[in-house]
Amino acid sequence: MSSDGPRTTTIDKGDIRLHMFTSPEVGEMVNSHVIETPNALIVVDVPLYKPFAEAFRTYLDGLGKPIAKILITHAHPDHWFTVSQFQDHATFAFQEALDEMAVLKDLAYGYHSSIHPDLVPDVVTLPSDVAEEGPIEIDGVTLILHKVRDAEATATMAVEIPAINTLIAQDLVYDRCYAYVATKDAAGESTIGSWIGHLEALARRDFDLVLPAHGEASDSSIFDANIAYLRFAADVLASARTGDDMIRQFKERYPDYRLDLMLTMSAYMLYPSAEA
Repeated sequence: MSSDGPRTTTIDKGDIRLHMFTSPEVGEMVNSHVIETPNALIVVDVPLYKPFAEAFRTYLDGLGKPIAKILITHAHPDHWFTVSQFQDHATFAFQEALDEMAVLKDLAYGYHSSIHPDLVPDVVTLPSDVAEEGPIEIDGVTLILHKVRDAEATATMAVEIPAINTLIAQDLVYDRCYAYVATKDAAGESTIGSWIGHLEALARRDFDLVLPAHGEASDSSIFDANIAYLRFAADVLASARTGDDMIRQFKERYPDYRLDLMLTMSAYMLYPSAEA
């Protein structure tokens, strides 16, 4: 595909092939993953915008295997906004994520329509089914759906594939991209501290392969990199008084990182009374 369009990466792990379908930066560089077993496809997250969802659907169709399940990891729109393009298949998310999507749906559609009216889907629908935490088996492959609370999102699904020691971590980790750091817990406090705790626990698992939602495939070293980033973020949020100041500090510390929109959105949510 062209340099400004989606791209794909494949990783073979025994009888399982993993696909990373990466939207371009206008689509927030989000990775939609495919777990390809000998006889089926399991999809983890769908793109933000319609053209990339259509390209992803064409890519899936080209694999020549049925889609057994579509899993949506959390409520941020870049992971589920084009569910309507896949409505001929059941889509699953945790109940907490579904509840949050229902609240965010109209706001998210208004925001994305205002910046990219030609890219938004014609209709926005929520995932159709509730996912349950724990193991599931598809085509002889066991997946473990972990529910991670109060991290980058209030409830995130991380998909573990024990047979190949792999974790599809999605927004629990970012690879050389600015992270969204504005999530707050039920008490209105930043989730950065609990997010770090989750990453410290995951780092002890020593996964061979960790797949992020933004950036390239990695291994367990990605957890330490993200822990360092989040510790820096906690310091920034404690000292910055404006969104501009917050963005400046991140840019100075991580000048080569991508996905500036995450900084802008974080600043907007954290400093609503001031310009970002």
